[in-house]
Amino acid sequence: MVTKMKDIKDIKDIKDIKIMGAGLSCIDIIKQENQNDIISIGGTAANVASILSLIGMKVSFLQANYLLKQGDWLNEELGKRGMDIFYFNKFNLSAPRIIENLRNGEHSFTTKCPKCGKKTNEIKLPRVANVKQIYDHLGQQNLFYYDRISEGINWLINNNDTGWNFYEPNSIRVYDTLFNNIKNADIVKISAERIPQSYIEKIKNDFSMCKTKLFIITLGEKGIKYIYKNNGNVSPWNYIGVKKEKDIVDNAGAGDWLTASFLYYFLQEYPYRVESIEKKVIEKAFNVAKKVAAYSCYFCGAQGVLGNEAGIKYLNKLLKTEIKIQKTKRLSDIGCDFCKI
Repeated sequence: MVTKMKDIKDIKDIKDIKIMGAGLSCIDIIKQENQNDIISIGGTAANVASILSLIGMKVSFLQANYLLKQGDWLNEELGKRGMDIFYFNKFNLSAPRIIENLRNGEHSFTTKCPKCGKKTNEIKLPRVANVKQIYDHLGQQNLFYYDRISEGINWLINNNDTGWNFYEPNSIRVYDTLFNNIKNADIVKISAERIPQSYIEKIKNDFSMCKTKLFIITLGEKGIKYIYKNNGNVSPWNYIGVKKEKDIVDNAGAGDWLTASFLYYFLQEYPYRVESIEKKVIEKAFNVAKKVAAYSCYFCGAQGVLGNEAGIKYLNKLLKTEIKIQKTKRLSDIGCDFCKI
């Protein structure tokens, strides 16, 4: 691994690995037939960052401070995950909420309440003025993880000189937008369901023209495919199969667990950005991460496993960590009992 000597001596323990997260954090409202709603932290960025924090890494998270009551709940729950929360601005709004309808292992999502008609996902992202002071305080990060783009997030990407930039877009339908957003990211991960199939080979052809060193596409039950750069050479597509699980409860958070578990191993091998990545490191990280992701599907919501004692025990065995069980505070009904506003 080619790393500056001053960087090597800085990383003595997993707790020395510094991560910054930014993007979607929200309240997940999971609705099941004839059962009470399940309320938990949600949003890809918040899920990945909070998992990495619970695993033992030092995580800072950039969060909009939503001043209405649901914002207090979200702030408290994020803080309980051990992250350092940095509020980049105040907004007199409700915290974003995503409603998941779960039936027999199949799910659908909505960001407009079918009862009161209000939109539930107004998301605020940082501007440049919001992040400069925070970044001056935090310094260089081993990883900057983000799932949304804003001018402030772009500034952070461009100023993360030695660490990895990991981008996980929700969905992008215009190729030029996709390429423009990924070209400065070191690692990109996206679900094949969220981009047109025709883009996948085009990405492969354009891979050499961007900074990206590892591009990951998840294929659901078909597994994972990825390309990477080693000594400037672009690999062919590589495939990792996954075991098809039976009787799953909810696979909505599997991708977040895959990302976090992958990064847990990857960052221990490559704590700082390197020019070349070895296939054996990628494979080792994914071989554990895919088991964690599959196991998370036996619980409701991306964070469901964290509230189950047997689930925590199994995760600690797989990851060789000491995650503690997480209990979520009840969110009081406010106004509409369906979307909690």
